[in-house]
Amino acid sequence: MMRKILAAYLLLVASFVQAAGSGTGCETTPPTPEAYSKAIQLGYQTQLKLEQLHAQNGDTVVLISRAGSNTPDKRFNNRVGEFWRYTHAGLAFRDHPNGQWSVVHLLNTCNESSDIFVQGLMRFSLDKPVMYSNAIGLLHPLLQVRLNEVVLQSQLSKAMHEGDDQYSSISSPYNLIYQNSNEYILTLLGAAIAPAEQQPMNADQSKQFFLTSGMHKAFTPEIVKVGFLERVGKAVGVGPGNARLDDHTKKERRKGPFEMVSAGSLYDMLAKMGLLTDSFEIAL
Repeated sequence: MMRKILAAYLLLVASFVQAAGSGTGCETTPPTPEAYSKAIQLGYQTQLKLEQLHAQNGDTVVLISRAGSNTPDKRFNNRVGEFWRYTHAGLAFRDHPNGQWSVVHLLNTCNESSDIFVQGLMRFSLDKPVMYSNAIGLLHPLLQVRLNEVVLQSQLSKAMHEGDDQYSSISSPYNLIYQNSNEYILTLLGAAIAPAEQQPMNADQSKQFFLTSGMHKAFTPEIVKVGFLERVGKAVGVGPGNARLDDHTKKERRKGPFEMVSAGSLYDMLAKMGLLTDSFEIAL
């Protein structure tokens, strides 16, 4: 009986680790030539579209997301917004010093570790997506101005990172204990949406603004299924190192499911706030 329980638990945690689709974790397997080819094609098509939008409307910052795993189909209960299947969000800056249309995003590097990455559109599309498609969100011009100020001028992207060892793929949106990749983008958005005279200078201040402003009212969390054996395993220290539950409420830990920030939550919140002017997909 115990062997059957253990086998079932191991099958469950195999997908638990990718709850937010935020990177390759500790995996070091290189992409295949086919993956490189598709990533180049998708990156090129995305670059062409973004340059077209820049020429037409002057866009310099967009919200961009990829589908890093099939976790949403299996585990997401709320399926928030049009782009609920997308697991990992970033912000693409046309005028970033690292290169045109560089994506600023948070990646899980291994277990509870994470770091801020600045990558081109091809590299952003290379982390073994389940579908070669990018979701693009066009932002209100004033929000673009503020994001350029926060990230490029004030260089606050590092300050909005909760900490190198504070990653959890299903972190709670409502406290400052852990942070997942989409919550990091929420934190950057909070720093930009806040009035300039109340400029958050770190992740804690941005989270406080989120919790006390219209952002919180417009925000709908994703609801993630976490099974009984998974919850028991995490309680005794067994299971994937990049998914932690102790920042969630006692009710969530006892019965599940768990609330988190998804890519869909970001598009949905911005649309409700009138800060998303358009959105669409670019797919191979």
